[in-house]
Amino acid sequence: MMDRHIRLIIMLLLVNTVITAIYLFLGYIRKTENIQGRWMKAVVMLLCPYDNVRRVQL
Repeated sequence: MMDRHIRLIIMLLLVNTVITAIYLFLGYIRKTENIQGRWMKAVVMLLCPYDNVRRVQL
């Protein structure tokens, strides 16, 4: 039972990391905001995955 929960958490963390990497890559290509702001948002995306899910649902 616990093994299943750990796999789910690891999967969610991997998905969150991929989403953050895509955000950084697209931000680098578009250059719509400064580098410091982009990295600060990326750190928040990594540390607060629930906030990312909530934004997507809106």
